[in-house]
Amino acid sequence: MGDFAAGLTQHALGYLKDVQQELAERKLEALRLYEPMPLQDEFHRSLCSERIVIGGNRCMAGEQELVDPETGEARRIDSIEGPFKVTSMVDGKTAVYTASAPFIKGLGKLYAIDLSNGQQLRATLEHRVLCDTGWESVERAWQSRLPLKSASGEPVLIERVEYLRMDYYWDITVPGPHNYLAAGVFSHNSGKSLSTFVEDARAATGQDPYNKYPKEDGNLVIVGRGWQHVGMVVYPMLFKAGAFRIIKDEVTGQWRAFRPATDEHRRKESKPAPPLIPPRFVKDFSWVLKNAGYLNKATLINGWTVHCFSSEGEPPQGFQADIVHIDEDISNEAWVGEMLARLADRKGRFVWSAMPHSKNDALLGLCERAEKEVENNNPEPMIKKFTLRFLDNAHIDQEEKRKNIERWSSLGQDELRMRAEGEFTTESTLMYPNFNLAVHVLPRAELPQVPDDWTKYAAIDPGHTVMATLFAAVPPDERFLLFYDELYIRNANAMIWGEEFCKKAKNQSIRTLIMDMHGGALRDLGSGRLPHELYSEQLRKHGFKAEITGTSFIPGSDDIPARTALVRQMMHIRGDGSTRFKILEGTCPNLIRELKRYRKKTTTVNGQVYVTDEPYTRGETHATQCSEYMCAYEPKYHKPPKSYGPDPWWVKWLSERQKRKRAEAPDFIFLGAAGAKKDV
Repeated sequence: MGDFAAGLTQHALGYLKDVQQELAERKLEALRLYEPMPLQDEFHRSLCSERIVIGGNRCMAGEQELVDPETGEARRIDSIEGPFKVTSMVDGKTAVYTASAPFIKGLGKLYAIDLSNGQQLRATLEHRVLCDTGWESVERAWQSRLPLKSASGEPVLIERVEYLRMDYYWDITVPGPHNYLAAGVFSHNSGKSLSTFVEDARAATGQDPYNKYPKEDGNLVIVGRGWQHVGMVVYPMLFKAGAFRIIKDEVTGQWRAFRPATDEHRRKESKPAPPLIPPRFVKDFSWVLKNAGYLNKATLINGWTVHCFSSEGEPPQGFQADIVHIDEDISNEAWVGEMLARLADRKGRFVWSAMPHSKNDALLGLCERAEKEVENNNPEPMIKKFTLRFLDNAHIDQEEKRKNIERWSSLGQDELRMRAEGEFTTESTLMYPNFNLAVHVLPRAELPQVPDDWTKYAAIDPGHTVMATLFAAVPPDERFLLFYDELYIRNANAMIWGEEFCKKAKNQSIRTLIMDMHGGALRDLGSGRLPHELYSEQLRKHGFKAEITGTSFIPGSDDIPARTALVRQMMHIRGDGSTRFKILEGTCPNLIRELKRYRKKTTTVNGQVYVTDEPYTRGETHATQCSEYMCAYEPKYHKPPKSYGPDPWWVKWLSERQKRKRAEAPDFIFLGAAGAKKDV
């Protein structure tokens, strides 16, 4: 360059140095150095219009044995100290890798999972295993009969799942492949904020490698819980250095992302990465409160605009967005629906990164939609959930992870599971925390339809906004109570219910009708009649009668503690994995949805939240209350009356003949003795 520079003026030399400096700075830009983990990369590649990013997966029981591929020795995971060798799957081939020392991750329900290869895996149902379709939870692999991949290449099926106990579960970390061989199949050892803000920065700077967003003139909307969250999280993550750390590679001498697994001994040589959105992109800032970092709007040179909002206010209307990012919890759930509507015109994308707060029904609802897409095996889902665990964050060293685990453990199991595992911590507030789809749902393959000789019952929760009815059956051996059908009618009345109920109950022998008499005792404003009277009238109109109650109803139990206790008792999982509370697969979606969300009341005293034992019945709890009335009635088996089929032809003929005789008879009768008629 010396000969080239000799012929340049001082002004040109200064300009050349500025260009060289600019190029050097661009090489150091954070988006160029960012190295996503596998699950983070999957999130970035996804073309789903809605993506939910939360925390992680549970793992194995302490007695689970792992085999050292070099020595062949099998050791319990809770007895291993220090790094050890495991077999991992990489690009379809097995290889030997070094795993970190096992550590306790938390407390949860452990199950014995019997495999078709003759081995047994002891883990949580959320534990992820490698299937032909990719990484799936044990629960999903079991329910869907998905074949698991093994080291031998032979497919392995889950044959039986049995509940063991509530206990601590363990995990290991395998740098690189992030999987290991256990019981002959491959398990995953499983970032949230960094990946979503990188997505924001890629979109706003026109550098998304998958071309999901326009290069220029786009709108990015970020919603935080409050302005303090915007100032302390959103603004620093996007516009300040330090979203992650970088270090010079010992071989190439080039800057790259810091990798704690291999670079921990050189941590002092690392430094904070430059801002995700470089200063050269920023044209102007608009502030709510500049000193606190309360960013209102950032205008970029490529025409993109970054808008920041607090969820404590009302959501704005009338604008268009290319990407909406809700970060963490929100105060007003109306933001979710409004932000989704703002994406329609530009076919934008929605991202929500959050801790799994149990109080947030909007987040629960979106996650349920994502799980439904998985259940339906939709190849092009509209919404997808990504689970990124704190313990898998490669940019946090092991010692700091252990410190945080100890801190969160001291605050309670819910805090630990929410922050370390990314689980919805609803168990302490749910009315029925032991409700489990894998246990309490009876597969259709085992019972295609309910036999006619089972005793059937129906429970009704009357209402106008939502009217719910559950149908249940008891088999001859009374081994369980099976909910096999439901009615869930919005904007209902007695006439609508009567038509729909009789359609379902037609040709069924139902022994008893049970009704919530609190709702049934509220008089109709128009007629002044009681709802249960109107419902009975509709049954008479359609010619339906129950075996015991006829067209009337037995009042449902008013003893709330007793009826909820009976539901818990029936949901109890026995030692053999069976339970008395069953739902026939695919028949009662609203009951399942409500059971997942049915919570206890909470009270706040001096800022501390206390959970009561009473159910929180505001909102949609209609089907769950029907199930409570049903369980409180304690249905028993009674042999249904025999059905002889249609009457023979002569029954109708005889009836009509008798009608004709009555019609032809004189309209008077003789009161005297019958005898010979004498002429006078």
